[in-house]
Amino acid sequence: MPDALFERLYQAEWERRNAIQGDTSLPLGILALLGSGLIVLLKEYDGNGGLLEGLFWGGFTAAAAAFTVAIYMFVRSFHGYAYRRLPFPSELKEYPDGVRAHHRAAETPLLAERAFDEFLEQRLIEAADRNTENNVNRGVYLDQTNRAIIVTLVAVAFTSVPYSIRERMKEPHPQRVEVTRISGTAMPQTVSPTPRPATTTVPPMPAPPSNYDEKVGVRAPRPK
Repeated sequence: MPDALFERLYQAEWERRNAIQGDTSLPLGILALLGSGLIVLLKEYDGNGGLLEGLFWGGFTAAAAAFTVAIYMFVRSFHGYAYRRLPFPSELKEYPDGVRAHHRAAETPLLAERAFDEFLEQRLIEAADRNTENNVNRGVYLDQTNRAIIVTLVAVAFTSVPYSIRERMKEPHPQRVEVTRISGTAMPQTVSPTPRPATTTVPPMPAPPSNYDEKVGVRAPRPK
């Protein structure tokens, strides 16, 4: 059998691949929130020149540039990678049978197992090298994505300062209230009867709820 070290390395890179796949979910959610925030800032800001507008557009430009870099790095972290697997099991079965037949005919049967072990070891090394290369590159791009996200967050926080100041400086819009009254018509007066004192009814004491066991089949109380 081939060296167990190469087999462990091969399996470790597949586990690392799955871990990287899981690590992309958090940056994806943050990028979605940042994109929505940038759109809101762009649509809602109503500047009138001056220092505040310069600060806003400076911060917004930096945030948009960092956000674009983060999107690019994020796409590069999972797109365009081909992981390498071992040959199909049927092929791994046919190959040693052919090797044994060859060495039996050559009267060197003891070399058959050694040849297959060398073959399998070489395939493990080749696949592990490719998968390691993919995981290293993906990890670097994902790290750069996180850095770009941090820059975007800082730029958005900076941009929100002049945005908030500008929103507070806006004059409130006057509200127009119209009162319509029909002249010459008296409003009917309704006389409400004197209410009778209500009879106080004391509800019964409710039954105290009981504890429940944590098990399969427990149901929530039915709505009354």
